[in-house]
Amino acid sequence: MIPPINIDVSEIIDSFSLDKEQTEALMKSTLNAIVDEFMSIWESNIGRELKGTRGEYKRAIFVDRIDDFNVIVGLSPRASKLALMLEEGASPFDIKEGFAKSSKRKFNKDGKWFLTVPFRFATPGALGESSAFSGRLPSEVHKLAKEKASVDPGKGLTGKELPRHLRERKKRSPIITGTKTFAEYEHKNSIYEGVAKRTFGTDSSYTSFRRVSENSDADSWIHKGFVARKLMEKSLSQMRIQDVVTVTTDNFLDNI
Repeated sequence: MIPPINIDVSEIIDSFSLDKEQTEALMKSTLNAIVDEFMSIWESNIGRELKGTRGEYKRAIFVDRIDDFNVIVGLSPRASKLALMLEEGASPFDIKEGFAKSSKRKFNKDGKWFLTVPFRFATPGALGESSAFSGRLPSEVHKLAKEKASVDPGKGLTGKELPRHLRERKKRSPIITGTKTFAEYEHKNSIYEGVAKRTFGTDSSYTSFRRVSENSDADSWIHKGFVARKLMEKSLSQMRIQDVVTVTTDNFLDNI
């Protein structure tokens, strides 16, 4: 997170003999201008550097005005842990550990938990910037799923229905960190197997489902982690705080 920014306008107050009301008004104007400038630069960096996670990151942003002279800007872990992981970075981790604690998990007759995880795909021409999307569908898969929905609604594509070159099972290379090693893992099926066009009123989506349970392979749900984006620090370094203070002060003095 960014360090505190302290603005001293005492010299201006003394030079222009500002009274208490004028002093408070100047301090408020200066603070608002700095916050607006930072938020503008931050939003620009977010838009430029984040894509699929952009919405999730923005959801965690908060601006807490403690009083007329103090404001805290940051990312709330309650709103999104992912946002903080993007900002500060995160080592590789096992997603299954989180699934094991999910309130949505179910249990089989043997008392073992399982969870059905949806994967929503953007259509070939879509931007696919929402964190809800797992990627764009290849045009061949999109066409096949659309055609199948017209004759067998809700049914996903089988492996045999996929073009041969898209039946390939993806592999994840081994992940080695300072403290942990995750073995190479190969998907049991093509990531496009099971994709179906599902319609809800006037909306439709292309989705597949993957089952996870405590019996799933140990390395089947490993996330490679995140490189620290440090967007807040970057935005602060790009600010010209003194310029903002100078312009705000000049405008204020011109109007008193």
